[in-house]
Amino acid sequence: MSGYDSAARKMRAMNRTTTTAVAFALAGAYGACGTNNADQTSSVPTQATTGMSTTAPTGGTHTTTAGSSTAPRAGSIATGAAGMTVTARAGTAAAPAAGTTVAGTAGTTAAGAGEASAAGAVGAVGAVGTEGTTAVPTAGATAAPTAGGPPSGEDAPELPLEPTNVDVTNNIKRRFGAPHVAVNPKNPNNIVVLASSNLGYTRACLPAAPGSDCEIIPAGNPFLTQPRGFYKTPGFMDIGVFVSNDRGKTFKYVDTSSLVPPDDPKVNARGEGPIAVTMDGTYYIGFNAINWGEWESNPVTFFPNGGVGVIKSTDGGLTWSWTSYSHTPADWPYGGLDPNTGTLYVTSGLAGLSTLGPRSTGMADSPEGRISDRWISSSPDGVTWTDPQPLGAGTEANHVSGGHSSVAAAHGIMATMFVATDQASCSTFLGSMAPSSCVVFQASTDGGKAWSRHRVPTPAGFSANALGILIGADSTKEGHFMAVLLNNNGSNLLVFQTPDSGNTWSEPVKLTEDAAKTHFAPWVASSPNGEFGVMWRTYERDSAKPTASAPYMPYSVWAVVSKDGGATFSQPLKVSKANSPAPPDDPNDSFSFVGDHGPSGMALDDRGGAYVVWADWTPGERAIFLSAINVKAFKF
Repeated sequence: MSGYDSAARKMRAMNRTTTTAVAFALAGAYGACGTNNADQTSSVPTQATTGMSTTAPTGGTHTTTAGSSTAPRAGSIATGAAGMTVTARAGTAAAPAAGTTVAGTAGTTAAGAGEASAAGAVGAVGAVGTEGTTAVPTAGATAAPTAGGPPSGEDAPELPLEPTNVDVTNNIKRRFGAPHVAVNPKNPNNIVVLASSNLGYTRACLPAAPGSDCEIIPAGNPFLTQPRGFYKTPGFMDIGVFVSNDRGKTFKYVDTSSLVPPDDPKVNARGEGPIAVTMDGTYYIGFNAINWGEWESNPVTFFPNGGVGVIKSTDGGLTWSWTSYSHTPADWPYGGLDPNTGTLYVTSGLAGLSTLGPRSTGMADSPEGRISDRWISSSPDGVTWTDPQPLGAGTEANHVSGGHSSVAAAHGIMATMFVATDQASCSTFLGSMAPSSCVVFQASTDGGKAWSRHRVPTPAGFSANALGILIGADSTKEGHFMAVLLNNNGSNLLVFQTPDSGNTWSEPVKLTEDAAKTHFAPWVASSPNGEFGVMWRTYERDSAKPTASAPYMPYSVWAVVSKDGGATFSQPLKVSKANSPAPPDDPNDSFSFVGDHGPSGMALDDRGGAYVVWADWTPGERAIFLSAINVKAFKF
């Protein structure tokens, strides 16, 4: 892809470090049948049961104005146009919750020499309930919508020592999964949960009538089957956004379904993406924006164009506007935000498979790139993005950088990790004395144009799961990062820390509550105070089905925190009050690995709060649960 001709602006360094809750979910797992998120309400707690340096070509920036009707092509700058309006879907309550903004405001755009900026219009948000109403809760729980605007951060109540369990999604007509959570650094009462999997496929869909959205058909290629609604019905595959203004006691669904790329109405399926929040309380969400093609036409087309779309909110998640594509390829997008500089990062695509072109720009006529890799780009505002850079720096070495491999940044230093799978590849990245397989930690101060690479010193016999490697960044100490590695058999999580961007490493710290069990879907979080948290899920035996094996087993949810930068951790704390029932063994659920076994999420605030989110089958359909935890509950 040719370089873009506008220069990315640098945000001024902020004088207060803040937490950045980032998350990137996997490609769309299934949602509920038939409806488009109507009748959703917030809920209160459920059942009370117990190195080398390589240099890649430099590039410019790409600017897309929020809500503009035509996306700019390489080498151009687009400005102007008011933002899009967000409206409630049919079936939601007509009256908004008290304090909800209903009318959108037209956005404005200004462009200076070599620089473009844009403010998209903030659209109206359909409310899910009115103050004082009661919604149907998950079994054993009560539910009520959030009322009013967010209280001030000074009014944040102390969290209970007993972990809460809140059904965030509270809607069995959709199937949710792969959640992430972010907490407003200015106001810990304000929490936003993203369900990256929010689909129109549930148990109620089957058996599906011929011609219906839930009928399973070949998905445009010989390896995959999907419900018809995936390609045909806008909103069948979507993201779910849920907002709390009472520190996680209740949540309200916010409909963002109209915020798809404005230049191509066929790019209308959304899934798999991150959430991040800046120190001033601006939220960003990234998501796969996909045109699935025509699966029942002749000739069949499959995923002809798309990209990673980005939306933002400046009012605590109540309203959102479209900003831009990140210009990295759709598939497995993750992200991070540097709390010290305000720079937003998106990394996406699969090493060896994803090229720049129609699936990164959203334009079907874009030329296909020649390098297949996972890619990263950065932005100061979600609108202007740098040229995407390959994580492997254009090498032909064999490495795995898709899946849960994340990005973290602080003090202007961005870091990622990947697994190299043979000695030749490890030697390419680390030098001639590299082992036969390795975990590569790489850091960059220029958005990935050049990398400084180092090996994470895993012990002999430890084989890292390429989908279970995560990074946390310390906003209080420059160059201090934490690497979390899950081994291939899921028995252990190892935590390493580096004080100098990967040059030296600590001895590993072992986590998990029981090494005899299998663990999966970990996540890492960091606070403005330099504290770290890690969560994971654990498969549990089912007495009713003693021969069942993963992934068709119940699971529990656990977390730990560290108050010394990752040197030591608390004892594991079980944050799920009851085990999630085992997911159904559905041969047609081609993306069950995303929703059931894809990422979970965690965030920490600076007021002693930890927040863990995961997918849970307790309501009878896959829902998103949140546990709000007072850090005093963690024992050392």
